Amino acid sequence: MTTTVTISTLSTTGLLLATALLSGCASGPANDPWQSLNQNTQHFNDRVDRNITKPIAKGYRWLTNDAIDTGISNFFSNMNDIGVTINDFLQAKIQSRRHGCKSFSC
Repeated sequence: MTTTVTISTLSTTGLLLATALLSGCASGPANDPWQSLNQNTQHFNDRVDRNITKPIAKGYRWLTNDAIDTGISNFFSNMNDIGVTINDFLQAKIQSRRHGCKSFSC
């Protein structure tokens, strides 16, 4: 009985071996002087998201139908095209610049 070893098998084996060897390089807990601030900021952000941002988003979805939502999305997409077009001008991308100018000039 013969065994065929493929490149895929060798790659997978090598990756697993490298992962096992490098995982031993991790040291104990790091001394992070900003840990307390980071944790407080994360808790604050979670509370703002739960108590302010999500209710506003749910209210927006409840109030607007798909046509209004599409129109608002298109408006902000067109506003973004202005910055992209300016960037294309600065990088001398002629084809992109032509498309960008057409998208927000009526």
